Amino acid sequence: MIPSVGEIGDRPQRGDLPAGVTKLVMDVYGRHLGRRPTDGRSYASDELVMCVLRDTLSPAEKNQLVEGHASSVHEARLRVQGAMREELVAGVERLTGRKVVDLITAHDLDPGSAFETFVFDARELFFLNGFLEDPVPLGEAEPQSA
Repeated sequence: MIPSVGEIGDRPQRGDLPAGVTKLVMDVYGRHLGRRPTDGRSYASDELVMCVLRDTLSPAEKNQLVEGHASSVHEARLRVQGAMREELVAGVERLTGRKVVDLITAHDLDPGSAFETFVFDARELFFLNGFLEDPVPLGEAEPQSA
C-alpha cells in the first residue's frame, strides 16, 4: 500500500511540499473543527512554510460573529489551536524532515482566514551547507565571541 501524504516516511518532492503541507493542515483542521477550510495554499522557503487557509469558520462561528460574539469565537479558536499544535508541528516535521522551532498562528475572523507559519531551525541550513560541523541542540549553544 502506498502511504498518503502525512504518513510517517512519506516526504513529497520539493515541488510537491506545499501541496502536502496544505493537505496536512486542512485535514487537521477538519478533524479538530468538524469541517475543512474550503481553500488552502502553502508557500515554502528554506526558513519557513506558511499555509494560508480560506473559509475556516463553521456555521455556528459565523452566527456568533453576526450576534457580536467575536471574542468568544477568538477564544475558542485559541483553545483549538493549542490542541492542534503538536499534530501540526509533527506532521510538518515528518513531511519536511526539518525541525520546526516555532509555529505562528493567526486568524482573521472576517473573512474567516487562518495562517499557519512553521519556522525551521536555521542552524540546520548552516550544517547542511557545510558552515557548521555539527548542529547543537537548541538551548545548548555556546555564545560565540568575535
